[in-house]
Amino acid sequence: MTTKNWVWTLIIIVFGTIIPTGHLFAQKIGTLNGTVVDPTGMAIPNALVILYWNNAGDKMSWNGVPKLANPGKKGLTVITDSRGQFSVKVTPGWWDVFVHGDGFLPICRNIGVEDGKTQNIELHFVEKVAKVLE
Repeated sequence: MTTKNWVWTLIIIVFGTIIPTGHLFAQKIGTLNGTVVDPTGMAIPNALVILYWNNAGDKMSWNGVPKLANPGKKGLTVITDSRGQFSVKVTPGWWDVFVHGDGFLPICRNIGVEDGKTQNIELHFVEKVAKVLE
């Protein structure tokens, strides 16, 4: 094999193995769309939505006993628009979704988001705070 042929063979091998595996290094993203409504179904604008990533991570072992790694909670905060809606791009996995609205008890839901997919949720406030305090 000549040097020129050897170089071309090496280039083909390198690019043949690197280019197809490029997708392995791509950032995985899913979308979470939500609507926040009151007990009557009316949209709640300006509600505070806080999302915490809840994946447990890789397994670890302490003293030979398998344990889950500390997830190091990733948090995102968004505000609903005038139609009570929000949309965020997130890392796939499980998310704890907390919603706070003026005069309502907070909402907490655990939502799964898949890579490349959109998860649509509707979050319902159940009661007003004043009603609970009576």
